[in-house]
Amino acid sequence: MRVAIHPIVLGVDRCYVIQGEKAIMIDSGAPKQVKAFTKAMESLSLKPEDIKLIVLTHAHWDHIGSAKEIKDITGAKLALHRLEKDWLETPLPPLPPGVTAWGRILAKILAMSMPSVHIPATNVDIVLGDEDFPLT
Repeated sequence: MRVAIHPIVLGVDRCYVIQGEKAIMIDSGAPKQVKAFTKAMESLSLKPEDIKLIVLTHAHWDHIGSAKEIKDITGAKLALHRLEKDWLETPLPPLPPGVTAWGRILAKILAMSMPSVHIPATNVDIVLGDEDFPLT
């Protein structure tokens, strides 16, 4: 079986479509990126409904921002770690604090702009823990 990894730009981040027997997507990009997603899928000769699973690596706004819209048009199940599940299921996800000095400065700058960022809430279908999870 041949596996292809397709990077796609959805806002400020790269997301990945991993295509094998089935297709999965890693992360969903910044908010309002559904048009860029459908355009990228067209360029890959894939249909949105070919995506069967969306795995969110973490719940920062630039990784979960388009999760609801992409989930809606693909019909894919959505997977996220249990500690960040509520961040996607509530309309106002928290902004994680920075860990380093630079991270704390960036967090304060982002906190000022976050009221203008809208992340649509959606349900997490697969709640991940720290154990292994099969992608098939």
